[in-house]
Amino acid sequence: MKKTLILLFCLLSALLLFASCDGSCHHLRMRTETFSPDCEHEGYILHTCPDCGYTYKSDFLAPLGHNLVGKVTPPSCTEVGYTSFVCSSCDYHYLTDYVIPTGHDFETTITPPTCTEAGYTEYACKICGYSYRADFTAAPGHSFQTTVVSPTCTEAGHTDYLCSVCAFSYQSDFVSAKGHNYLTTKTAPTLNEVGGLHHVCVTCGHSFESAPAYYNELLISTDASAYTYDKAAKGIDLSHNNGSVDFAKLRAAGIDFVILRAGFSNTGKDTRFEEYYAAATAAGLDVGCYVYTNSTSVAAIKQDVQKLLGYLKGKLFAYPVYLDMETTAQKELGAGKLTQMLRAFADGMLDAGYFPGIYTNPDWLTSVYADADPAFLLDVWIARHNPTLYQQNPNYYNGKYGMWQYCGSENTEDFETIPGVNGRVDIDICYRDYPTLLQKYGYNGY
Repeated sequence: MKKTLILLFCLLSALLLFASCDGSCHHLRMRTETFSPDCEHEGYILHTCPDCGYTYKSDFLAPLGHNLVGKVTPPSCTEVGYTSFVCSSCDYHYLTDYVIPTGHDFETTITPPTCTEAGYTEYACKICGYSYRADFTAAPGHSFQTTVVSPTCTEAGHTDYLCSVCAFSYQSDFVSAKGHNYLTTKTAPTLNEVGGLHHVCVTCGHSFESAPAYYNELLISTDASAYTYDKAAKGIDLSHNNGSVDFAKLRAAGIDFVILRAGFSNTGKDTRFEEYYAAATAAGLDVGCYVYTNSTSVAAIKQDVQKLLGYLKGKLFAYPVYLDMETTAQKELGAGKLTQMLRAFADGMLDAGYFPGIYTNPDWLTSVYADADPAFLLDVWIARHNPTLYQQNPNYYNGKYGMWQYCGSENTEDFETIPGVNGRVDIDICYRDYPTLLQKYGYNGY
């Protein structure tokens, strides 16, 4: 059968050859070109006459057919599966054996809402990793607990907001610090302790000291701000010997202060001391006082101090509390012993909050105390009864002593009388602003 087909093919080719040729070309220079068969096309030899273009084919070979290689692609969650066949010799290919997608195999994770973030369910495919979120739940917001922090003296107040769910916190509603509310007390300096102002906040207890003051700097011996005569204060000193006194008349007559005898060391409180103190303060006069002592020892002076403090209790004194020592027995003790007694008096009075002074005279200062100047322990009230000297130079003792008793009740001539007091009276001029000084440092009940 195969041979028959070949014979028929050859006869047909010859007929075509002769049919296409006009007989003028003898095809003496035929050329051949061989074409190999491929998967879909037959192979053959092409004969071509270069002279006339006459062609024919011979030696046919059947197509080779495809050499297919199969590859299976399994289905995914979203893509179809299939088998692909690809020819290893040419580009021919085709797909077959389709398999539908498997679909996702989701695993769910629920994320609950927080105060500020929405909640949701997350769906994640265990096979391919694809995920999405759904089933959203709105954030509920914070659930705050509030704590009010009150302002202090130094720190601002505020309200603390703390979320009981997530612990988020913030501060708001600020209130300025109140500042300290100081109660100021005065501590009077003593011979051994520095004085000044003590400030304590009544709200928080914070305290500090200011305006330090030293006792020796307050004495007349170091005072640079003593009065001149045009500013000096005028006063009198009184004891029960003066009898009935009209203090309103004293005030009207230009008297600024009175120095009252508080008592005697051997007989007790002056019988007019309470009466005079009440009337003088009612009339608007400033008051000081003195104690007369015949004590001759430090121990006795300390007893005098205790008695005197009892007389002074509950009273205010704008002038110093003076010690009057002038007996012959005391004079014979000498400067050393007397200075010890003065120091005992100064210590006792200062420790109790009183500003002490000494009442003395020029004779004692020069012959008894000599170099032991009392002005380095306490303020000096000097007694020199000489109204004429005062009239000639009222500033005679200014700058050296705090007060000058220039006129005494024992004067027999050249004396002054004061309305409101019967008879002669001791008259004083004061060169220091004791009311301001003592109130500033908290002495004598201030």
